[in-house]
Amino acid sequence: MAYNRINYLERVVVIQELVKKYQNTGSTLIWIYKNIVNPQFRISYSTYNNYLSIPAKKLLKEIKENMKTEMIELTEEQKQEIDSLTHEQMCFAWRFGDKKHPEWFNKTYAACDYFYNKLFVEYGGFTPEMSKQMGF
Repeated sequence: MAYNRINYLERVVVIQELVKKYQNTGSTLIWIYKNIVNPQFRISYSTYNNYLSIPAKKLLKEIKENMKTEMIELTEEQKQEIDSLTHEQMCFAWRFGDKKHPEWFNKTYAACDYFYNKLFVEYGGFTPEMSKQMGF
């Protein structure tokens, strides 16, 4: 649940920051909605108003703090197993999932962050060749 809630709140924060930016230049809320928010986000005016009333940054901070306290530590065994994977094996696991290792894709596990950083920071994520090889 928190994962979807985080995406929602991050979207709300982006819209709120856009509104602040344009309000500081003297634009009205309706003008900002019609010319900036609606073309980009395709939301209704009532949704827009609801987004502006949500304390999104505060809620996002609380959720992220709760996730940190609930995070399950990375074991040395998990670290070694992830380190032993090739770039191709990591891409395959990311694309199709890995039933033996669901903790690699669950954000409450430190193994998820480690796997993500290894794949996307160290290896550079998916290359076009890798995607073609896997059948994307």
